[in-house]
Amino acid sequence: MTAPSPSPCRTCRSPEEKALETEQSISRALSDLAASPGTRKVPEAEYSRRLSACSACPHLAPDGTCLRCGCYVRIRAFLQEGRCPDWPRDRWRTAP
Repeated sequence: MTAPSPSPCRTCRSPEEKALETEQSISRALSDLAASPGTRKVPEAEYSRRLSACSACPHLAPDGTCLRCGCYVRIRAFLQEGRCPDWPRDRWRTAP
């Protein structure tokens, strides 16, 4: 028996297919940003610190989006101009 092929309909896809598609899209976007000469990205240690703060936030959805603004936190945290939308707390400024 062969594995079923992915559904061509975006709304009929399984949660696993949707998660994989989202992960691939985020990874592609981060690669494109990293390769772009105009991108102001944060140092790796700052990126890790920001992601750590987000992982402890109650506003982080299971799919990696921020429930405050709807962005993918891996992309927002990557950019120098990115800010934590959890106003007024701003978890990135208060994170250790």
